[in-house]
Amino acid sequence: MMLAKSRPAGIQYMGMAGVSQSCVQAVERLVMAGARIDLAQLLTADTAHALLLHLEPMEVIAVKSGFRSGYAGEGPRALSDTLRLLQAFGFEIDEVEVSPALMKRLDDCALTQGDMDSIEMERSAIDRPAPTESDEDTAPAKPKNKGT
Repeated sequence: MMLAKSRPAGIQYMGMAGVSQSCVQAVERLVMAGARIDLAQLLTADTAHALLLHLEPMEVIAVKSGFRSGYAGEGPRALSDTLRLLQAFGFEIDEVEVSPALMKRLDDCALTQGDMDSIEMERSAIDRPAPTESDEDTAPAKPKNKGT
């Protein structure tokens, strides 16, 4: 099934690679329009970051790598502000390490089904401890975005 892995992922792309404000505005537009984001994946390749937003029903939007880390400046500030915005609306955020080559394909609007599969496999490999019964009793209810 080598052919299936190389076919285009068939997702949407927003923002401009390397332009923080463009990527922040892309996320703000989605949130303010009431997009139902089931999962936000922070894709990390070295100090470059992008977002993969999974919306209801089964829609995926990639926000290009306008976010950075590892220095004081606009890129890290934009990343921090965007993550805070997503958290404020109660969206789940997972970080996934990706290769610089995958990040380049994302920025070129050229992710493949194989790329999407590898992101999902990496996410599945993250060790997540199961909540204990006492955690479930004391944990605050997680807000769900209802698009308002």
